[in-house]
Amino acid sequence: FVSLAIDIWTTSSRKDSYLAVIAYIVPNSAFISQLKLEFLESALKNNSGQYQCKIVLSLIDVGAIRHTGDDLCAYIISLLRKYDISDKIIAITGDNAGNNKTLIDNLYFNLKSTSLILDDGLGIFMVRCTAHVLNLIAGSMYRKLNEKFDGLLTRIERLAHYLLSTSKIRSDYSEFSKRILPPKNDTRWYSEFLMIDIFVEDYDKIMSFFANKEENIKKTKKQNFFEYSHSELEILRFIVEKTRLFKHFYYVTQNDSKNSVLLSITFYKVFSSYFEDINHSLDSGFFEGSFKDEQKNADPSKCTFPLEPSQKDVFECITTGKDKFLNYFALFSNEIWYFIVDFLTPWSKTAILKSMVSPGKFNAMREKALKELYSFIRKNSDLIVQNEEKDEVGEDYLFLTYLNRGINLPSSNDDEIAIYLNETRISSPNSIENHAESYFTYWIQRREVYPSLCPLALSLMYTKSSSVDVERLFSQARYVLERRGKMKANTFNILMRLKHNFQLFGLSSNNVNTVYDDRYLDKAIDVDDKLSPSDSDTDTDDLWEL
Repeated sequence: FVSLAIDIWTTSSRKDSYLAVIAYIVPNSAFISQLKLEFLESALKNNSGQYQCKIVLSLIDVGAIRHTGDDLCAYIISLLRKYDISDKIIAITGDNAGNNKTLIDNLYFNLKSTSLILDDGLGIFMVRCTAHVLNLIAGSMYRKLNEKFDGLLTRIERLAHYLLSTSKIRSDYSEFSKRILPPKNDTRWYSEFLMIDIFVEDYDKIMSFFANKEENIKKTKKQNFFEYSHSELEILRFIVEKTRLFKHFYYVTQNDSKNSVLLSITFYKVFSSYFEDINHSLDSGFFEGSFKDEQKNADPSKCTFPLEPSQKDVFECITTGKDKFLNYFALFSNEIWYFIVDFLTPWSKTAILKSMVSPGKFNAMREKALKELYSFIRKNSDLIVQNEEKDEVGEDYLFLTYLNRGINLPSSNDDEIAIYLNETRISSPNSIENHAESYFTYWIQRREVYPSLCPLALSLMYTKSSSVDVERLFSQARYVLERRGKMKANTFNILMRLKHNFQLFGLSSNNVNTVYDDRYLDKAIDVDDKLSPSDSDTDTDDLWEL
């Protein structure tokens, strides 16, 4: 199956607009049950050893049309049919713009009749970009904090711009600090967190800079750039400490191997608890943490401190982001695909979502998710290895494998779900960073036990929780296009696809022949010795074509 990430970029200089479409696939997914164990790691990862394989399908010139869901849908359908993947689409990751919902609804209407998985009860999985949701929540929080504390954050921003204003000032400041104080970017909440965090850590260096530069002091005292009271610095430190969770999730969404749709469920669960803890602190008048240093030897997670008035103001500002979060949480909890993902998560099997939604809603959504999984297995029975075909892949070997794992052979495809339900949940990974690794390992080890569920589970794991890959593509595109004012849109599209996709597969003049060498294929896949040379060549060519 194929997942997509989409977004639109408008150039600043030429005012051109491009719709970027990136596809995510599980490499060699059709041959998972045939791949030898020693080749699985390399066959299902990219050249960097990451659990993802992304391909830039196109940067479509949409400058001449309205960016409505209806108009954009026609371009994407044409692109999917060009690559013959219109029947394999299961998910689309994008930001929270209203036209994305219309686009996905129109795609579903046009694709469901030929899809391998979509039907009347199961639409395209709309993954709302986690990074974008974070940006909206944090942005509202920081605006309220700035307002509450009389422009405290604005003053830091003005200071950051001043320290970058001339080469002389930058050079002088570099004598005191090796890193700059970055000003905020209005569309990137993390830049504001980073600005505050670096300011707090480097405050003494900033003061030393101004203390040793009388001319700078005279220029800046009028603008009140650096006169911060002790209480203001304490407030800033408290803000950094209590919003550091946002920073952690920001870093995870930037990592290709960890930026999986699994992260979306973790995100909503963790931030639900986060806002509940904030509300509890406001109600009780106490908070947990290590902000004060009287109890240096105590475990910070078990330390409780009385909530001071300024800290209470910070918490009240943070709760302004809760309303936005709850809006997206409602959309999240109504998406049947998340229940399927959580069901296929071996340490959860819907236990995580059970703890997040009401019992009535959970039971209804879980029942619907299981119904859709049964429907998927039956609909794709022609793609699954049947019992009568097991001799071709070594039934004795498979039986011993199942026996060693304590799992019985399925008597029918539907029994995969029953066996999975009866199997004990594995231990939950000890950190978010290990989720993808544990999930991947589980399904690969049981690929023969669950021949239909395994490809679907891996395809969902390769689906992205955020569209940061598209943003990175746009960053590259800016350097390519805006320095070449006369480049045609089609030339630009081809250039960006070649630039990205050749790097992805590591293709160069030295290794192209190796990649397409039939002998490598024979090593990786159990080839039937009874095939004639001509048959073998034909099958190999067809495989590489796929």
